[in-house]
Amino acid sequence: MRLCPRQPADISLIRRRSRLPGGIGATPSGNSGKTYLASQYARIKGRRGHKKAIVAVAHSILTIAYHVLQRGRPHAELGPDYLLLRDNAEAYTKRLVRQLERLGHKVTLERLPLSA
Repeated sequence: MRLCPRQPADISLIRRRSRLPGGIGATPSGNSGKTYLASQYARIKGRRGHKKAIVAVAHSILTIAYHVLQRGRPHAELGPDYLLLRDNAEAYTKRLVRQLERLGHKVTLERLPLSA
């Protein structure tokens, strides 16, 4: 979903909840399933379950809507790999190795050649 505020962003004009998405300019982004929110849902659902994941994603959507309305700029999609790539790749690799070692595996890492 892409949020972009229309001028003026007067939420009081929206009388019915069914009109809310059109009132704040919510449009499908065309890449459903490959978004930060979809990956957030999948990650939390695996640990906490469906209901907690839905609430967490709803919270994120409200936070995004607040910032879009406050700043007057469209939402910039972070992408499904944002949480994996925001940290240092080296630290992420070490953390995964430690997890596997705690599970009783011996881990040997070897870099793959980069394909062009």
